[in-house]
Parts: sequence; structure tokens; C-alpha cells
Amino acid sequence: MILLSVGGQVDLGDMENEVRTAEDAAKKAVADAQRLAEDLRRQQDSASSSEKQRRSFETQVRIRLIN
Repeated sequence: MILLSVGGQVDLGDMENEVRTAEDAAKKAVADAQRLAEDLRRQQDSASSSEKQRRSFETQVRIRLIN
């Protein structure tokens, strides 16, 4: 929000504070997005590993049932 002083001029100090606040919020959003992307990658890796292990166990069970 831009505030006007008594003379009708823009208060640059307030504008600078708003810009800093917006920049800080943007930096936090970027950091959060990076953290979430990394968490997602780890979860996907874990799910892939679990799926490979499940298929391996399934194959072992089938082999034992056949023999």
C-alpha cells in the first residue's frame, strides 16, 4: 500500500519497506518451493525403490511356487 504524506508525496521509506517485505516473501517462497521439490524427489525415489523391491519379491514368490 502506498502512503501519501501531508504534502501529497509518496513516502519513499514506506515504499522501500514494502519492497523489502515483498522481496523477503519472494525469497521465502523460492526456498519453500526448492525444499518441496527436493522432498518430492526423495519421495519419488523411495517409491521407485519400493516398487522395484516389491517386483523382486513377487518374482521370488512365483519362482518358489513353481519349484
